[in-house]
Amino acid sequence: MRNRDFSKLNNLEKIFGTLRNVSMVITIILSLIMFIGGVLVCALVDVATGISYIVSSLILGGFGTYMIFCSFMFSNAVIDAMTDIKQTSIVVEDMQNNQKEQLSLKIESQSFETSTCYLLRYIEKGSYLSATSVEDRSLRVTKSITTAIKFNSEQEAKKFADYKDLSVGEKWDIVKKDLIIPIE
Repeated sequence: MRNRDFSKLNNLEKIFGTLRNVSMVITIILSLIMFIGGVLVCALVDVATGISYIVSSLILGGFGTYMIFCSFMFSNAVIDAMTDIKQTSIVVEDMQNNQKEQLSLKIESQSFETSTCYLLRYIEKGSYLSATSVEDRSLRVTKSITTAIKFNSEQEAKKFADYKDLSVGEKWDIVKKDLIIPIE
């Protein structure tokens, strides 16, 4: 049984959000201190050194902010991926449990009967002649055996193929299927 609680991931997301805000405040404060120091150095000591402090403060502010947002986006991507993995594993586990329950219910509550039928198969696509093709007077194929035309004998399938001008052996062949049918 998997832990279905997402509170740790939510807490981790909040922690990274708080760290982003704290690091932004620290970067802005350091950038402002450096900028004010550069203005003071320009006014009182040396203009070139002061301008280099001002430029450095702008670079620190811009690059620092960029790096903070990049690391925050990366951490959010990792947290989202962990959440998706956890949700997917929970869904897969639920599907497996439901499938096991359904299989056990089907086996216990039903008995089975076998039936032999013959199908016309289109060789190129590996699909069967669809039952809707009889109604529409056009040829359609389907991958599903349940929607295909079923014949009781091979001769019946050959007669139908001749009636529809289907070339059995070249493009079409007759396939024998043993079906297991549940009885209520």
